[in-house]
Amino acid sequence: MRDRGMSKRKVLILVVAVLVGMGAWGIYAGQEAQAGISIPHFKCYETTGTPLNEPLRVFDPFHDGPPSPSTGGELVTVKGSHLVCTQVYAKCFPGDPGRCEFLPIEFSRSAGVNCYKITSGPPVNETVPVEDQFGEHDLKVGKAKFFCAPALFGDGG
Repeated sequence: MRDRGMSKRKVLILVVAVLVGMGAWGIYAGQEAQAGISIPHFKCYETTGTPLNEPLRVFDPFHDGPPSPSTGGELVTVKGSHLVCTQVYAKCFPGDPGRCEFLPIEFSRSAGVNCYKITSGPPVNETVPVEDQFGEHDLKVGKAKFFCAPALFGDGG
């Protein structure tokens, strides 16, 4: 019988996905995640875009199974772009004493994520422990609301 518990790796993947969607990346500069990867910080901006109404079956720690176009995972509908997230290259903490931390940029300054609003199924209703630069949190996981895809941004000109 399969163990339905969540592995540390699955929890890490979930946390990364949730934080990208929320625009709340919280891993210190230079600190590596449990899996040994460095994760960039992102700042997300609201966007508007033409709804795609594109069906997509996605697989994650809460909706798994062997990848298949017709079964397993969760079938969602991709709507329009809702957030565009750019990598943060520095963060400064005002106060006494104030300080700044410079962050590594992955690939280029024009790399980030484009997050699309999605319709999804019922809430997951599981609590996951999360640790970031702001402390330790027990977060209750609800419904999926965003699907974020890697994106390159032009110069806007």
